[in-house]
Amino acid sequence: MPEPLEPQLTVEKTVPEPPRTKQQRRVALALSGLAALTIYIALSGPMAALHKNAKFKPLQSTIEVVFAPVVWLAKHRVEPLSSWLRAYVDLFR
Repeated sequence: MPEPLEPQLTVEKTVPEPPRTKQQRRVALALSGLAALTIYIALSGPMAALHKNAKFKPLQSTIEVVFAPVVWLAKHRVEPLSSWLRAYVDLFR
């Protein structure tokens, strides 16, 4: 009868990453901010539809507060953003 095998442990040596430079941190911060802004604007269409169809007033109030800058852009004719935003929101209504 063969003897049971013992598990073998392997240890991999990793090379530590060099510390990030200030420029890399700034680029990462800028890209993160751009991604957050893109998601925020992309959510404006579905949130407009939710605001229109919601019957729960606190939810409507929260959506109005959170997306107030987008509403301001759409209402004050900041071209070409306002026409793009209106067309995008109309896709969801």
